[in-house]
Amino acid sequence: MRTIILFLCLAVVSVSFAGKRPDEWLRRVNAPPPDWLAIGAPIPVELVKNMPAKEPTVFHSRSGEATRTHNKVKIPKRGIEFTVPREIYEMSLNPDGTKLIVNEGGGGGTFHLYEILSDGRQQEVPLRVPSVTYDKASRWGDKGFIYRWSWASNDVLIGEAEIADEREELIELRLYAFFLKDQILSQLDLSKVQQSSDDYIEVIGIGADLKHMKLKVGEREMLVKVNLTSPPKIVTPRKDQSTPPTVTPTVPASIR
Repeated sequence: MRTIILFLCLAVVSVSFAGKRPDEWLRRVNAPPPDWLAIGAPIPVELVKNMPAKEPTVFHSRSGEATRTHNKVKIPKRGIEFTVPREIYEMSLNPDGTKLIVNEGGGGGTFHLYEILSDGRQQEVPLRVPSVTYDKASRWGDKGFIYRWSWASNDVLIGEAEIADEREELIELRLYAFFLKDQILSQLDLSKVQQSSDDYIEVIGIGADLKHMKLKVGEREMLVKVNLTSPPKIVTPRKDQSTPPTVTPTVPASIR
C-alpha cells in the first residue's frame, strides 16, 4: 500500500513539474548582456540564386579539418595529436591552425580554447564568448542558448543556437557571429533563406573571404552571401569599455 501511495505521489509531482524550465535556466536566459559584451545589428544573409560555375572562394568546414575521438584531438595537417581533460562534443580549429575551440555540448554549453604552439605543444587559455543569445526576439522566438561555436576566421566565430520555450519545445534555430576583438555579438538575419521556424539549419562551409557561407536549410543545401569582414553597427553598447580577459580558467591539456 505504501508503495502504491509513493508511486502516486511521484506521478503527481512529475506531472506538476513536467515541461517547466528550472529557475536557473530562466535566470540565465533572461539576464541582461554581461558588461563586456556589445550587441550588434543583425547581419543580412542572402541566397545566391544563380550558382556560379566556379566557387567564389575557398570553403572550410566547421571543424577546420581537425578530428576528435572522445577527448583525443588530431590535427592531420600539422601532424599533431593530443588529449584534453574533458569529453569533446564538437570542436573547431581556426584557419591558421593555432587555436582550437572545444564545445562541451548541451544547451548553453561550456566552451574552452586551446592555443597550439609552433612546436606542437598546447595549453588552455582564457576564453570569453557568450552562451546566451541576448538579442531581441525574432519572428518566432525569444532568447535561447548557443550550443556550438566554429571559426569563420582567426577573429570571427559563427555560433549556432537553439531557441526553446519554457516547455522545452524547440521554437527556432539561429546563427550568430561573434567578433572577438570588438566583443560584438550579432544575429545572422536568415529571413530570406529560412521559410519557417521548423527549418533545420546547419553551417556546412565557411568562406575564406568572409563573404560567403554554405548552409543546409531543411533538406536544401545553398550558397549564401553574408558580410563578416567587419563588425556591424552596435545597437546595445557594452557597459564596460575595457576588455580584460576572463572566463575559462587555465588548465593545461595533457601532452602526448
